[in-house]
Amino acid sequence: MRRHSLPMLRLLGRVAISTITFLAGTSLPPRFAARKAAHDTQLPAPLPHSDIAYPPFLLEELALQSQPIQVPTPSPSPAEDEWDSVPHIPPVVISPERMLVTVGNTIYMTDSHRRIVWKWPEEKLDWWPAITDQPLIIGDTVYVIAMDLTHVALDLRTGKEKWRGTACGRAGYKQLAKYGKNQYLLLVDMSGYAYTDKDRLEAFDLNNNTLWDVDFPRAATLQVWNGKIYAVARTENSVRVTEIKPPCNHNSLR
Repeated sequence: MRRHSLPMLRLLGRVAISTITFLAGTSLPPRFAARKAAHDTQLPAPLPHSDIAYPPFLLEELALQSQPIQVPTPSPSPAEDEWDSVPHIPPVVISPERMLVTVGNTIYMTDSHRRIVWKWPEEKLDWWPAITDQPLIIGDTVYVIAMDLTHVALDLRTGKEKWRGTACGRAGYKQLAKYGKNQYLLLVDMSGYAYTDKDRLEAFDLNNNTLWDVDFPRAATLQVWNGKIYAVARTENSVRVTEIKPPCNHNSLR
């Protein structure tokens, strides 16, 4: 009898604990029971009624941020070769309350309830020019580049344009990167010009003033690390990293 008494006591103890737990769960005070029911049946925050239509993928991206971004096909549809050149740009998480989402030629600032805080551009435009790189945020400013040599600075809080850069020609803006505290870099695709086999790297201050520019290897990616600038060129079997140095009279970061 002694040999079987300990397992029997353990079994009775488990039954007693399960019974107490069940009774406690079914006899919650009305106040706490109401709170629990409200929490269990809480619905997602409703989307605002607005003349700004959510892109279909945007709702999915905000609900399931692990899903890959897919830019929706605009109307009218571009030619197939043009559509292939439109990059898929990941969102920029600014804080738990704000996320910057790029779709084609439009930027949406959204809040944690999937509501659009602002969008740029505000007016309805044709689908070009498509944004070509992830927007760069420095302080209270969002720097944006797009096709057709579009280069603008937006107020982070309101989405209003602070200034718009002007340029002309066959070049295209490819990449943005922060450089130091008060500069950023803009990589320019020069493949539209027959006289050069190089791209161009330009440095700006935060007020759209050009500080310097240098040649940059064609088909390379811009990287800034530890205060230095690199061109990263990938081939099928190798990766080539080349340091890009500013002109001698602009070798210090501001």
